Amino acid sequence: MFRLFVLVGLVAGACTLLADEKDPPKEDKSIVLGKAMGKVQNGSAYDVGTLDMGKLTTLYVPQGAEVISEGEGTKVQVYVKKTQGFFGRPPEPMDIAKTRKHFGVATLTEEKSITLATFGEFSTKEGGASIKLVIVAPKALTIETKEGLHGDSSAARPSKDEKLKRVRDPERPI
Repeated sequence: MFRLFVLVGLVAGACTLLADEKDPPKEDKSIVLGKAMGKVQNGSAYDVGTLDMGKLTTLYVPQGAEVISEGEGTKVQVYVKKTQGFFGRPPEPMDIAKTRKHFGVATLTEEKSITLATFGEFSTKEGGASIKLVIVAPKALTIETKEGLHGDSSAARPSKDEKLKRVRDPERPI
């Protein structure tokens, strides 16, 4: 089963807790706002995370992920761009600052590998949400792309019978 890979904000201090809801929201530099339409605030949110491969030798990534092989060591940087582009009329407000928590990257660790898969992406005639990955990994690591690790059919999407356990990041309330 895939595990959620918790990513922290790309810009230091971007993910701060508000002490009181009456306080004005602080500017989040990890979000670039797009066009607002009615109850929808579109845009992109940027996150980054680090994986330590340890003695694992292979990293499986979704098709379409950009991979940069450089350097030595065991650390893999995963840069994530989460984009919401919805133009429908939802019953509740949709704001990229809040919906970013509902899509991201999950990991599956096996005997000699880690598999990355995205979850939460969707596409309708009224728009949707997508994820773009840039992965910076050591040259010695074997990196392979696999089908079925992104989009509506991603292996990380929970089935009706299973729920992914969300790991809570104290800097980012769920």
